[in-house]
Amino acid sequence: MFTIANFPIFILTNPERFWLDQVYDWNRQGKRFSFEHVRVKLEGRIPNDFTYQEIDSRLLEHNGCSITILGILALDPESFILQEINATAKAIRQLIMEDVDRHTLSIEQISSITGLTSLHTSFIIHLLSLIGHFNTGGSFEENLNIYKSIRIGGNETIFNNYVAFPGVEKIILNRLKSYGYPPGAKFSQEEIFTANEKLDLIIEKIETRFEGTQLELHDIRNEINEMRNYFSLPKRSWWHMLLGKLGEMTLSGIVSETLSKEIISTFSNVIRRIGF
Repeated sequence: MFTIANFPIFILTNPERFWLDQVYDWNRQGKRFSFEHVRVKLEGRIPNDFTYQEIDSRLLEHNGCSITILGILALDPESFILQEINATAKAIRQLIMEDVDRHTLSIEQISSITGLTSLHTSFIIHLLSLIGHFNTGGSFEENLNIYKSIRIGGNETIFNNYVAFPGVEKIILNRLKSYGYPPGAKFSQEEIFTANEKLDLIIEKIETRFEGTQLELHDIRNEINEMRNYFSLPKRSWWHMLLGKLGEMTLSGIVSETLSKEIISTFSNVIRRIGF
């Protein structure tokens, strides 16, 4: 399961969510993405001047035509996509080990091991291609982006990527390091003032409801107050950092899930105004 302790948390606006959901739907059906068709379908649900470039670049690839694994998790944090990718990579590894001389694998061979449908297996292969070198092409269904087979033989990099597959989580984390902080506007003095007020309110909420020890409460105050040292970051990066801290507190049981949601809602009415 996707955990906020491992990956960034992406806060989507409704238009961003609507658009990502459409890309996801087209991709997993193996259809060639059409900006025009999606824009017409979303008429009245997104602003007239909306463009996919507004969406975090880590959530889309191929000039907005392909949703990434992080994009799927942003839409559905409870998705089993990570497990399905790992299972598919392990199935391909198994087939390679059974016959190292084979150069081509059919999607049916792979799906017979994982239990996933051929269509979904094709989509998983597509997602793997977004995070590394895992095939040298293949055959497709006519007029669709649905794999019938993939070529994996005769390439040392592909062989090593499957044999030493570390798990998709580790690959994504390594790729995230190459991004650095996502681009975004910095805080103005007025926005810093507003954010500081909200941090004060968060601490007040925790102090009112906290049932742990004074030492734990002291540590929580320090964690929240530490956010005041990072207003030099892009606003979106700062917000992700705060959510990460809250997520770790929630997962450790120090802060209840209910209280964590209340704290997040404390910021919700100013997120759009501040421009996260």
